[in-house]
Amino acid sequence: VVLSYLCFTSIKITIMVFIVGGTSAMLSMAIVWWTSGRVDAILMSMPSLVYVLGLSGAIHVVNYYRDEVRSRGERGAAGRALRHALLPCTLASLTTAIGLISLFTSNLTPISNFGLYSAIGVIMTLAVLFSYLPAALQTFAPSVISEDEKAKRDEPLPESRLSEWWASVGRWITSHHALVSTTCMIVLLLGGLGLFKIRTSVQLLKLFDPESRIIADYAWLEDNFGKLVPMELIVRVPPSMQARTSIKTEGEQSEDSTPSSIQALEMLERVEAVSRIRTVVHQTLGEPGRDIVGQAMSADTFLPPLPSPTNNYNPIRTKFNRELVQAGDDLRDNDYLRIEKTGRYEGSELWRISLRVAALSDVDYGQFISTLRESVEPVLRAYDTRDELLAQLTADNDGKLDGKPRVLVVGSERPANLQQSELLSPDGKIDARSTYLATLGELLRGERIEKPEYLEVTAEKAAELTRNEKWERVVTSFDAVVWVGSDVFKMSDFSAAHRLVDGEGILARPVRPALLPGRIPDVEGAGSLQVIYTGVIPVVYKAQRTLLGSLGDSIALAFVLIAGVMILLLNPGRVPFGWFSPSNFGNGLAAGLVAMIPNVFPVMLIFGVMCHMGIEIDIGTMMTASVAMGVAVDDTIHFLAWFREHLDRGMNRVEAVIETYRRVGPAMTQTTIVGGLGLFVFALSTFTPTQRFGTLMLVMLATALAGDLIFLPALLAGPLGRWFKPRTDSSGAPIKAAVAGAAIGGIESESSDVTSAAAEQPDQPLSGSPDEATNDPGGSASHLKVHFPKEQRADPAHRVKGK
Repeated sequence: VVLSYLCFTSIKITIMVFIVGGTSAMLSMAIVWWTSGRVDAILMSMPSLVYVLGLSGAIHVVNYYRDEVRSRGERGAAGRALRHALLPCTLASLTTAIGLISLFTSNLTPISNFGLYSAIGVIMTLAVLFSYLPAALQTFAPSVISEDEKAKRDEPLPESRLSEWWASVGRWITSHHALVSTTCMIVLLLGGLGLFKIRTSVQLLKLFDPESRIIADYAWLEDNFGKLVPMELIVRVPPSMQARTSIKTEGEQSEDSTPSSIQALEMLERVEAVSRIRTVVHQTLGEPGRDIVGQAMSADTFLPPLPSPTNNYNPIRTKFNRELVQAGDDLRDNDYLRIEKTGRYEGSELWRISLRVAALSDVDYGQFISTLRESVEPVLRAYDTRDELLAQLTADNDGKLDGKPRVLVVGSERPANLQQSELLSPDGKIDARSTYLATLGELLRGERIEKPEYLEVTAEKAAELTRNEKWERVVTSFDAVVWVGSDVFKMSDFSAAHRLVDGEGILARPVRPALLPGRIPDVEGAGSLQVIYTGVIPVVYKAQRTLLGSLGDSIALAFVLIAGVMILLLNPGRVPFGWFSPSNFGNGLAAGLVAMIPNVFPVMLIFGVMCHMGIEIDIGTMMTASVAMGVAVDDTIHFLAWFREHLDRGMNRVEAVIETYRRVGPAMTQTTIVGGLGLFVFALSTFTPTQRFGTLMLVMLATALAGDLIFLPALLAGPLGRWFKPRTDSSGAPIKAAVAGAAIGGIESESSDVTSAAAEQPDQPLSGSPDEATNDPGGSASHLKVHFPKEQRADPAHRVKGK
């Protein structure tokens, strides 16, 4: 960065500029300590960002100083440069801080801290910029003109080569403004279409360089031990679903002997529920299925093989259940069973199922959670169907089964158990219906009912059955009918069944996660059993969704706030009451919105191209959006401030654009090169967000320069530029200051005040000698020095009116 700036200026000026940037960076880090903050990997980028932004403002001030020295001499040049820089630099820092502080709305703490501290640091650069730099320029007065140029102080000094080059660019752009504007707008729209394809990524290990040590370690561990990223499932069994088993110890009955509801599950049945969920996950997403997860672990992993369910009394199951109840404390000590102690679900059992997902895979965590839910929820819906069936069978008998009821399951053949069922379709998709039917089959085989009958027939056979007069008698011979959605039967075909369970409706029941007051996890729409998905993967998925939301919110907030600043800046009325006249407010609003087009140009274009290329948006990429908008508007403000200044002096829009190129083109070029190179050093980082931040900031700053020095001038010279009006005086008339301010063409003013005569007669030719001007009886030109260059410039902006 030092070498790049030395190419533009002297060593003395370079030292001054970099002292401003370095002091600003140190102050920004001091703020973190003063507020008891902590520095993380994202916040490490903040000092360099503030450093570069401090350099940007300093470079503009130095260029204003150089212009003042060339036009009016070294004496007082620092003060005059400060007056020129006061408004644009203040507004530039304010808009940059707005772009940064918009990141404070993010739910991701590292992003929020980065936005807050960076915004504070940018505002603090103004104190250094407006105190130290003018004093240093006045005290150490760097030489910005050669000795030959000093000898020709009575003649107008030629502009620098870079200024003249940008002026020639300005002449071409203003003469082809329609072509330039249309081309830039088409490029912007084509890039913006890519935003509809935006994808985010927060895969933790992909935040590191592929060659980093941590990636190599994870790869070795997964090759030798298995998948590593944890995912947890918590099966919640409420107290109402926990059967109270009578256990006699030393001849006495335990206190836990209150009768339970028919739907309540014994300890063995609760373990079976956990086992079924684990089995389904393994069969669908484990090695036998899609091979996304590794081996799953739960409480049943540490138990002997569970006895098979049966519709009859089984002493083996009874003994197994009793031993589980007696070993309840041991189960709770192995970290796979806990009791919920507070809240709405106090007393609920929480059964843990641990999964592991590959760390280095390309699994979409958000889609994975949806897929996991798709495989698990059919098991829970089978339990809901079982509860509904038992409730109907016991409705007329005080909650007790009357004998061994007969149950008919319509719409499916008798399913195999979960271990033997095909839970994936041939194309690899999860077959939720197969999971549901296999689980329901196992549950019905374990209840005190007759062995269930299954009916699955063809469409022709179904039509024949429903027309047969014996069909109604067949249906009524069963105590209950479970309809599981056969395509050849309808609910109306079972109107004779007085106990009908709509299994298909239960399977299709929507459920979604929620938080109860007190931030207690819940699942809305679920039945008696719930599964809560937690662990690293859901947290990362939440971060992914928050990232996308923060990206949109921060960009939108930055756009609105910066647009508000631009509208106020470009309002032609006097502060503050003149702002609110309808014409001034309308002009300011239209001009502000037009000025925002080049500011969103780098963000929409670069992000759109990335989305077209399929590049995912990560944390580092997200940060560049608001930062780039805030930085891009800096140059826009400097350009528009001088553009308005030249409009106030009576120039037309084309002349004002060309002259503005001369004043700010070199500074904007220097700030882009210095700032881009200063931030590009982060591209060498092995931490991917920091790496992308550095790369994208360089690209976006270059694109922002194109937007400010190509797109914006074309808009100003075109039809949309008519909304940019010169400022008005107290009477509402435009200010005509053709002879005020710095040197314009062959005129050099020693006072920045606008005389009444010049204001009233802006087109009055200026002629005569200095003595004649001094002897002017009206005193209107008493401080005016007029020079007539030997060679008239070809540029209309440098012609003296009337000559």
